[in-house]
Amino acid sequence: MTPHQSEAHSCLKRGDITMNRIQLRDNKGNLTGWIETVHGGRKQIRDSRGTLLGWYDAASDKTTCARTGRWIGMGEQLTSLL
Repeated sequence: MTPHQSEAHSCLKRGDITMNRIQLRDNKGNLTGWIETVHGGRKQIRDSRGTLLGWYDAASDKTTCARTGRWIGMGEQLTSLL
């Protein structure tokens, strides 16, 4: 997370799946997107409109771009997709 992003946590319950959501905001407080933790510990990032930008799989330690389906790097690099 960059210094211009703040975070707010919330927890959503959908059936048997619990999702944690971290809001990402710019230095003016505008929502730029959020990161959700979904089943199996997989994290996914969405822009402020809710469009899926990519995901991080902890088991493989890889971040993938949703638009291209390509692996973009090792480790959790989700905010680089914003």
